[in-house]
Amino acid sequence: MEPPPGQRRPVVFKFTAPPVGENVAAPPRPFPGRVSANRHQRQYKARNFAQDHKPSRQPPRQVPASHYRPISSKVLPVAFEEYWSEQDVADGLKNKTLFRDSVRINQKNFEEAFVDNPGGVADLLLNGVMARNRALNDDIVAYRVNEKRAWLVKVQDLMKGSPEISQLIIAPNAVNGSPSTSATISSTGDTAGAADKPDGCEALVDGVNRLDINCKIPPTDIKNMLYCDFCHKYPEVVAQYPDKLDEQLIATGKVVSIIKQGNCRKAVGKLRLLTEKKAKDALLCPTDHRMPRIRVPLSQCPPDLSNNPKAYDNALFAAEIQSWPSNCAFPTGSLIKQIGRSGSFEAEVEAILISNGINWSSEFDQSVLDCVGGFAEDWQPSEDERRDRRDFTGDCVFTIDPATARDLDDALHCNKLSDDLFEIGVHIADVSHFVSAGSALDEEAATRTTSTYLPHQVIPMLPRILCDQLCSLQPGVHRLTLSIVWTIDSTGSIHNTWMGKGIIRSAAKLSYEHAQLVIDDAEGQQESFPEIHGGFSFDQIRNSILNLFTVSQNLKRGRVENGALKIDKVKIGFVLDEETKLPCGFNQYDSIMSHSLVEEFMLL
Repeated sequence: MEPPPGQRRPVVFKFTAPPVGENVAAPPRPFPGRVSANRHQRQYKARNFAQDHKPSRQPPRQVPASHYRPISSKVLPVAFEEYWSEQDVADGLKNKTLFRDSVRINQKNFEEAFVDNPGGVADLLLNGVMARNRALNDDIVAYRVNEKRAWLVKVQDLMKGSPEISQLIIAPNAVNGSPSTSATISSTGDTAGAADKPDGCEALVDGVNRLDINCKIPPTDIKNMLYCDFCHKYPEVVAQYPDKLDEQLIATGKVVSIIKQGNCRKAVGKLRLLTEKKAKDALLCPTDHRMPRIRVPLSQCPPDLSNNPKAYDNALFAAEIQSWPSNCAFPTGSLIKQIGRSGSFEAEVEAILISNGINWSSEFDQSVLDCVGGFAEDWQPSEDERRDRRDFTGDCVFTIDPATARDLDDALHCNKLSDDLFEIGVHIADVSHFVSAGSALDEEAATRTTSTYLPHQVIPMLPRILCDQLCSLQPGVHRLTLSIVWTIDSTGSIHNTWMGKGIIRSAAKLSYEHAQLVIDDAEGQQESFPEIHGGFSFDQIRNSILNLFTVSQNLKRGRVENGALKIDKVKIGFVLDEETKLPCGFNQYDSIMSHSLVEEFMLL
């Protein structure tokens, strides 16, 4: 019998259920491209699931019925939902039917993503790539919360919390023998009229048919179940324990629009050929599993890739996503470059930079360099530049940084005013004096946002003459600062505060190890000290460090008592080869007390 005009012929598959106690494994979803096109063809043919699939302890997935049709790598059987218009999104955000947040994709499971849950404590789950609707990690999206029937019940957690509930769930599944049970999966590809169907097991959930499998599945094997399925199968639990059931619900949602692309749309991975005949594209398979596979033109790939693909098994390539139509399983992109061999240090570092959207280097365009061309390395502030600044050149100011630091952007001073009263100042390099608003330098700095520190090099935010010279608080030279000065006692109580522009001349460039020797009162501390400038003495710097340490410890104690969160993460330090300057080893970077000395005044 032919279907009505405009309606597709229904596709019906029947299979024999496995014996009781064995699970039914749904075939893998065809997106975002984790399997080849030919495997899709084989997986979606009608077949006996009990014979083709080994018993699984994974719960059956809620798979759209139309996914069981053969699909190519180009077109999805069920298209992604079209994005809402800007006006509809604005209206939805205004009337609180839509919400806004950045997407966070699970690194270990690309089908799980999360956004803020406006009605609960736990995050809202975007369950599957269809719910994420082509949004990538860090994208800012507009999303809606699904109806409760499309939420998930944490079945195992529900059973663990109550023996009575466990009995109600297990009892209906207790059957004798291994009856032969059949299940029917059908799809017309038509989701029209879904809103007219009643809630429950036969209803459409977000336009996706629920699988109606009548075979017996052990509940202990089910991790999560659709709420509508749970209500249909275990009505006694819903009626008797509604509150406990609500505690074990996972709210789900769906993306309706991408407001802002927070992801750089660049990925690094390996090239794989499509199994389609006369394919004009190849697939870039990203090493970051949160990124989808990307179709790139074969014309941009190495000429011998088709004839000798094994030669590129260990080669890393970079690609950029250009578009992602709603009916395509994979986004379309362009190949940027071949990076190098997988596992090599240089290639892996470049891969990290490209994947995070860092496409700049230590070099700057000439238009940027022209903005600092008028400053020489021996620059000194003029009388006009000094006039409106507080002069700290007579104070014993010094920097405390890692031993390998080149850009010294903060300094400290501590003057004892009385027995228990100190003047403590923090001085930050005044970068704004050298960067004109709206200039090419300003725009480049805004793009880079920060200096990028790698194990063997630093990619600076500003040209070297600024980072390493004019905006670095080097000892013995005048430098412009933005300063804050507190009058504070040893307990950490602040009596007075001053903020403004200043000018300093650092007395010494200290490392954390130098400061720690003073705190520990270790032998040989004076001999290990660097050169001291400005006529100041070792004893003056030593007394300043000890006073700063006393005040910082009381400040830290006060923060902790007031509920400050303390996060002590293990940090790794790298050992560099003296000749190549590349990492040749590593060690644990231990935190010492001089670190907290500086941190407390940066936090204050």
